[in-house]
Amino acid sequence: MGDKADQIGKIIKKNQTNAQHALKRYVPLLRKIESVRDTFDSDIPFDMEFNTKPNESIVTLSLFFQPPGPTTCCEDFLCSACESFNSGDQVITLNRGYIANSVSVYINGHKRTTTDYTETSPSGGVVTLIKNVTELDVVRICYVYQSS
Repeated sequence: MGDKADQIGKIIKKNQTNAQHALKRYVPLLRKIESVRDTFDSDIPFDMEFNTKPNESIVTLSLFFQPPGPTTCCEDFLCSACESFNSGDQVITLNRGYIANSVSVYINGHKRTTTDYTETSPSGGVVTLIKNVTELDVVRICYVYQSS
């Protein structure tokens, strides 16, 4: 009878070892790489930046999107619109008036700060560019307005 008890003991010990082994979490020491597929739209400007660190084999890519607001609108609500110009004019009149402090200006796809333009007349839809532009520059102005 001792022989059968020894066999049962060995089986129990082996099962216990297998269970302990299964409970351990093994993670391979491989670098994880994430891939993302995206579609880029020419109406949404972005800046791209590659970075490397000395003595490392890592390269990072940073994308900084500067999307204009949506161009949808509902009746009697706030709406947004974007208009593009390439006339070289410093004073630009939009198709409609806008809500003060809602303007975003992009010159050749780069978002400008409020030090580069002035919201001259929100009710008249006038924006004055402080930075000089030419006919070759594409100025895109996005703004929010009240629908009526």
